[in-house]
Amino acid sequence: MKTYLTILFVAVNISLGCSKKSAVPPQPEVTIQAPTGPVATVAIDISKTHQKIVGFGSHGWVDDRTLQLDPAFYRIVVDKEYAGELEEAANDNNDPNVLDESKFLWSPDHINWAKKVYALPNPPFFIATIFSPPVWMKDMSSSPYSIYGLGGTEVLPSWSPCNYAATRYLCGGKLKPEMREEFAEWITGWLKEWKKRTGKEIYSISIQNEPEFHEPYGSLVYSPSELAITADVVAKRFKKDGLTTKMFLGEILWAQNNVLKFYEEMVKYPDLMERLDAFALHNYDTDGIKVGGASATQWANTYQFAATHKKEMWMSETSGHKNDLTDEGLMGYCGALYNALYYGNINLWCYLTNSPDDTGLQNWQAIKVTNKIKANSIRCDAISDNSDILSLGFSNFNNQTLSVMLINRGETEKSVKLTSAVLPNEMDVFTTTTGKSAVLLGKLNKANNYTITLPAKSHNVATGLASIPVSVAK
Repeated sequence: MKTYLTILFVAVNISLGCSKKSAVPPQPEVTIQAPTGPVATVAIDISKTHQKIVGFGSHGWVDDRTLQLDPAFYRIVVDKEYAGELEEAANDNNDPNVLDESKFLWSPDHINWAKKVYALPNPPFFIATIFSPPVWMKDMSSSPYSIYGLGGTEVLPSWSPCNYAATRYLCGGKLKPEMREEFAEWITGWLKEWKKRTGKEIYSISIQNEPEFHEPYGSLVYSPSELAITADVVAKRFKKDGLTTKMFLGEILWAQNNVLKFYEEMVKYPDLMERLDAFALHNYDTDGIKVGGASATQWANTYQFAATHKKEMWMSETSGHKNDLTDEGLMGYCGALYNALYYGNINLWCYLTNSPDDTGLQNWQAIKVTNKIKANSIRCDAISDNSDILSLGFSNFNNQTLSVMLINRGETEKSVKLTSAVLPNEMDVFTTTTGKSAVLLGKLNKANNYTITLPAKSHNVATGLASIPVSVAK
């Protein structure tokens, strides 16, 4: 953990970010110069474009509380453990080509809430991840659901469904090979029922969360080849049934060092690659629970693979940061976000909000600040001349805005000046740090020479209306 965070912040002066205009990304030189005065300068150039942002969103609790985050999307779970999602309680019949949709169970409360979300003026979209298919599809003979290795110690968390006979089968196991067609039918049925109940299709779905290991909650284990073969069967079924839902795959951890092995298997299947929208990573340590994540180099290598195959790169789950300003708290969140956006050129970022108590945490407030950058923004150059100020620019042709993410990782407050040919007349600056929870810090305009003082150890976003030409829209 400490090694990861040291790499994360030391690596800032080496740019591996690049434009999506080429399949194999170039590596432009970006030099962080020593500050020449008390005011740091961030130079923004919207003509130097990088990735398009699909959105910043939330996973976990999906209710009116999380709407306060103003997310671009929600990630929801397909698993009996999580009330409110659909599940085929029993095999509808022995023919994977004949679907009895009445076998799917669902929670009216959650479906009604999803309908409410879809009815908003600018509604979030939904993506979905399977944690565990129904038990009748699973081979549990190799599942260590009675114990769980966590940090080298055999423990079973009190909250784990593995403790209870009714839900023990959710934890681990493997998909029976003869059930692949039934599995594809089940996912197709789930998606059809979602559309029937809510009126909208799921934007994209992952067929397995963190497939490398058994977990003390809904999980299933695949080898790289097994996941690719199964995903290809699912992709073929989607095409046959005329579904428009895309697929994102992987949701794996660099900590286990097999990321590219999983991706390399997927590209062998043309039907799967036609359906696949994005490769996905999670920002966790080896157990899928503790905070961790990819280093700058790992993010760059992952993105290079995705760009070569003309796919997006997603970070589809992270969480667990401490409620403080340390490298395990707010600065850890900011560092992971910066690495993913800058070195990984990610298109999507998703934070897990675990409980109603999260609203008082600094990472919750950090999500609100991050979400000031809207979907369909294009990341552009925003070069800082002070190594304590990490900066990322975002132009948005659709709503004609310019936004700049400014992370002050220094121990003292820093004055920062923005420069650009397309600066808005005025920009609102929102901040999160100790004593400031996603609040308006101040405004940038000609009167103050687009200069503002950022608190020490703070996460900030400046945003305002600007004239964004169509030439930088993608």
